[in-house]
Amino acid sequence: MLTIEVINNSEQFYGMRKEWNETLQKSGIENPFLTHEFLSSWWRGYYKGKQLSVVAFKEGARTFGFMPLVVVSTKLCGMSVQALQFFADHWGSMDFIVAEKKAECIEAFVEWFVSMKGCEVMLLSRLPKQSENSAVLEQVLRDKKVNFENRAMKNV
Repeated sequence: MLTIEVINNSEQFYGMRKEWNETLQKSGIENPFLTHEFLSSWWRGYYKGKQLSVVAFKEGARTFGFMPLVVVSTKLCGMSVQALQFFADHWGSMDFIVAEKKAECIEAFVEWFVSMKGCEVMLLSRLPKQSENSAVLEQVLRDKKVNFENRAMKNV
């Protein structure tokens, strides 16, 4: 059975380098901004005091994927909200690192997010429109009748 583990501890995240990079390689995504080295450096340098929320998709001891996420306070339409977003989202494209069971992982992520307390929106502005994960996410959101606006990046 597919489960979600949320990593909120920086030290636990730093210790995942090997598993993270192996999963990234298996996912077929060639993006240097998704390597553990880049993301852990970004986390150390820019997100002190923020709430780390790395999502790991597992079945027993086997890991299928990761989502490098953080909870931030931001303003939308003049209102203060808590948002879930990619971290390191100012450089290049970001994506979900999913090696297997893509649809199941993304569906589990959406269900987890909808049930999440204290976080009103998800901002995935660096998710490329041409990403397979973008299309799967959009379909899952439609199927679950979750309101969304797709402003995915067009060319990355």
